[in-house]
Amino acid sequence: MSNALVSLACLVGMCGPGSTSFDQLPLDQAIAYKFGNGSRTVAIFSDVDCAPCRTMHREIEKLDDTTVYVFVYPLLSGGQNQALLEHIWCAPDRRDALDRAMTGQTVADASCDAPVRKNLGTGLALGIKSVPAMIAPNGKIKYGGQTSEELARWIAANQKAR
Repeated sequence: MSNALVSLACLVGMCGPGSTSFDQLPLDQAIAYKFGNGSRTVAIFSDVDCAPCRTMHREIEKLDDTTVYVFVYPLLSGGQNQALLEHIWCAPDRRDALDRAMTGQTVADASCDAPVRKNLGTGLALGIKSVPAMIAPNGKIKYGGQTSEELARWIAANQKAR
């Protein structure tokens, strides 16, 4: 789906809400990426089966001074890829495992008590119906794939007021 169609769909409420409480997000259930000093933050609900999510995942690595919390959110697969998501979460290096999955590479089998179902429940409770979904510290939500430049501007504009 193009960004124009995502924007139109979101305007009529098809993507989910436009805001939530960032402070209520269970960040311990996310995979954290820290770039530079990590002073700005954003949470992203992303699905490994989502092409715009995979494209945007490559873009987050270009961000400066940002901590990105990626919630692996099996929205498109309806949880059908739970084994892969558990392998990602349970890997010795979660970031590497998620990076591999997002580029279509294999992820080694691993098992543990992964929060895959919890992430699905969290996203559904927030009303997120489209991925990728970015949540800023001020609570604003933006849907659809973004370039690193677009994402950096949006993150900078939506940090909490100090």
